[in-house]
Amino acid sequence: MGTEGATWAVEAWAHAIGRPPGYRPKARRIDPKPAGQPARHRALRWVMGLIAAAGGGLGGFLGAGAFFMVMFLAGIAVDAGFGIKHKGSKDLALFIFLTVIMLAGGIVAAPAAFLGWMMGRGDEKPWSGFAAAFGSAAGTAAISYYVFGPTIISIVGIAMSTFGATYRTASRGGNDR
Repeated sequence: MGTEGATWAVEAWAHAIGRPPGYRPKARRIDPKPAGQPARHRALRWVMGLIAAAGGGLGGFLGAGAFFMVMFLAGIAVDAGFGIKHKGSKDLALFIFLTVIMLAGGIVAAPAAFLGWMMGRGDEKPWSGFAAAFGSAAGTAAISYYVFGPTIISIVGIAMSTFGATYRTASRGGNDR
């Protein structure tokens, strides 16, 4: 193809896409970002972080007690020394034990979810953060308490998985796909 044919093809294509020869895009004026976020936006992010923290705390609380609740409903109770007691044993030590391990799961997962939301710069869809924090905290707590019991390994696992899930959800704008 000669120069004339090539010029015609390029110009025809340029006209077809709305960019004729000599076209120059308008210069865009870019406004610099303000030095900091407005106070209202910061407060809103904190509220969203607290929503995610509530999901993590609730998930950690329920997940930490899930294994022991299932055993109790099945007619088996666990005493504070991890021994099995006969059905119907209702002592204060068992109640305190279950309450403490459930609180530990919730107390660890809530700040992890809050930090995940804030560090992931979440600014929309906080209920997605709630769901991610709840699911990861509940699942990790239930599985790790079953496998390792209420140990430091379980606590660290709950914190790490809750932080990770909430961070990922927040950094993707509430869309975890």
